[in-house]
Amino acid sequence: MISGIIQGRREATEARRASTPLPDLVRRLKDAGGGAPIRPFIPALSTPGRISLIAELKKASPSKGVLRKDFRPAELAKQYAGGGASALSILTEPTKFLGTYANLAEARAACRLPCLQKDFVLDEYQIYEGRLVGADAVLLIVDLLKDEDLRGLVAVCGDLGVTPLLEVRNDEELERAIGVGAQVIGVNHRNLWTFEMDMTISERLIPRIKEAGRIAVAESGIATRDDVKRMAMLGADAVLVGESIVSSSDVGAKIRELIG
Repeated sequence: MISGIIQGRREATEARRASTPLPDLVRRLKDAGGGAPIRPFIPALSTPGRISLIAELKKASPSKGVLRKDFRPAELAKQYAGGGASALSILTEPTKFLGTYANLAEARAACRLPCLQKDFVLDEYQIYEGRLVGADAVLLIVDLLKDEDLRGLVAVCGDLGVTPLLEVRNDEELERAIGVGAQVIGVNHRNLWTFEMDMTISERLIPRIKEAGRIAVAESGIATRDDVKRMAMLGADAVLVGESIVSSSDVGAKIRELIG
């Protein structure tokens, strides 16, 4: 399934590039003064006295289908912010997650939190698209990118002022993320290819991320206050939570429960 999503993102990006070449996007961004002012992402993950929470706006997932039928990005963003979220993660992948760039733009306009563009980013074109609608940070999945491509995308983020969050699942990917200078590294407990969950990955990787002096974010499978406490004890600076929040009848209360 993931292979299909990845191929779909490549094809869709190439189609958009054929219609609007990258130099045109660059020009539009320049004409807009670089886009909306960047909201600092790293400081948002350093909340004194508690672990920070990146709350995700995700209408659907490949494994569970639609998670929230009344999906209103602006309204949810306000409720997430009111509940105490430190940052937002907004899905922009359209086929399995039902995400759009418009969702990112709407969510960002409705609150003051920094926003992470979450997608299968394979090309700098996608980063420019995200910045045009206000992305302050972008997810880069180390497993999907060769070192040369990863280094190039990190450099593009630097040029645009966008913070890259590099996602890893094992020691080799962590070494690669550190090697390209990542300051924010996420540990994904979910295997992208099998959807299997292994919460123990953080036990090995988060301490190594902290030893390297980087920001550590725990991702996937976090649904309760005890889950958050467990990640905090391992040294995580932040947790990224999607399904348990977006599927809740009271998203603000769920966030308050998670962060205590």
